Amino acid sequence: MARRPFAWYAAVELPRPTAWFESGIPRTPVIPFITHALHPSLFRLIERIGTVRKLSAGEEIFRPCDPVDQVTVVRKGITGRALGHDGNAIGLSIPGRFASGNLNFFTGFPCFGRYFALIPSEIITAPKDLLIPVLRGSPEAALLFARQFEMAKLSDRLGFAILSSCSVELRLAAFYYAWAASYGHTVQDEAGDTWIRMPPPIQRHYIANVVNTSRLSIDRFLKQWKDKNLSKMVSEELWVQPSLLEPIHAWICDKEEISTRVRPASLLDSIWGDKMRDPDSESQAVSY
Repeated sequence: MARRPFAWYAAVELPRPTAWFESGIPRTPVIPFITHALHPSLFRLIERIGTVRKLSAGEEIFRPCDPVDQVTVVRKGITGRALGHDGNAIGLSIPGRFASGNLNFFTGFPCFGRYFALIPSEIITAPKDLLIPVLRGSPEAALLFARQFEMAKLSDRLGFAILSSCSVELRLAAFYYAWAASYGHTVQDEAGDTWIRMPPPIQRHYIANVVNTSRLSIDRFLKQWKDKNLSKMVSEELWVQPSLLEPIHAWICDKEEISTRVRPASLLDSIWGDKMRDPDSESQAVSY
């Protein structure tokens, strides 16, 4: 693995802050490949009752003999979840996101996957036997947990749809779309053009696993994007043109079913969450 500068590790510790409606629904839509932010009240709860554990790069969260009977949240670093113990397809969890435990929390059925650290990381683990009493005593907390689990499944479903239906270039753009939604900020260059700046993403072999392609294909498209002035490195940041991400955003908007929450048609409104509306009229307490 290529050595990353300290500034990169510091940058990936600070995803974009997520804004929330009073009902506990996030203002930003679900994105593929990267688990959605955990509601601050839930993160504080897990932090209060959980245990911090440090992981080396490549270290697994669960050993093959360990039961999956706890919720795990990323505190620092980046973790991955692979489909099957020998599978290459992975999704990512960045700080403030579920790393594992959301699939079988209520049923206890066995999971099918492998969970590991991509870079040196810290996780917080909270056993079910400590969380269940809290959820039983707080309907608001239970509803927030259910919504978080649902968003994680919707993110995975969106990722599977992209992997099964889109070209390699569009799949790669979908990863950068998710990375921009998680870490990006808009900036204007000297010519007045708008770019999205963000820390460079994870190593290419991990990106290849996420989007199910080869490193050679990734290198080819990255070079094409650079040659077309759709992306560039500025100091230690990656800058991309919004037009690079528009096609995958349009594809997602076109394919998503009609629902009470509609993904904004504008790319930047969608990934920043500025134009999302909350159709829920009730105001629910989210602190406990």
